[in-house]
Amino acid sequence: MKDRILFNNIVIIRPIYFALIGLFIIAPIAYILGSILPFSGAKLWGFFAGLTIAMLIFRTLRKTIRIAFDGNYIKLSVNQRTISYRKSDIDGFYSFDYRTASNYTISICIYFKDGKRLNLSDYNLKPACKDEERRQQLLDFTTTMEKELGFRPIKENKTRKFLRLGYIWFSR
Repeated sequence: MKDRILFNNIVIIRPIYFALIGLFIIAPIAYILGSILPFSGAKLWGFFAGLTIAMLIFRTLRKTIRIAFDGNYIKLSVNQRTISYRKSDIDGFYSFDYRTASNYTISICIYFKDGKRLNLSDYNLKPACKDEERRQQLLDFTTTMEKELGFRPIKENKTRKFLRLGYIWFSR
């Protein structure tokens, strides 16, 4: 295999699920504990309990992603399960332009011609903007995808930009 990209501790769910987990886990726990516990500040305790549960859920959803290029194929490994796609099966991907962006949060969505997509996200509470190792990894990802697949930045998606997701569409 020629080029490999490795992402550790990545969540591969759609970003909307982050909000849904917050809405359906954090909010109800905060409300219930705030109603049940007999002291002031109970809603705050409930909020932190719900946040802790949500963080534990996200921690269990973390995966190791390997992207490898081999001839006309791209091999995606999620933990130990590998799926091969032809390079021509990839329609494009959304990502930040990591060459110019000051935000080094991983927000990548790869679209396949068969309608499938792979979301790579690393939304956490620690700032990622000063991590030079991550910056180089994301630059390598962008340049490797451009080189191997013949992609280039095409356009910006204003909705994704507003939602602070990777908003640059890379395609042929």
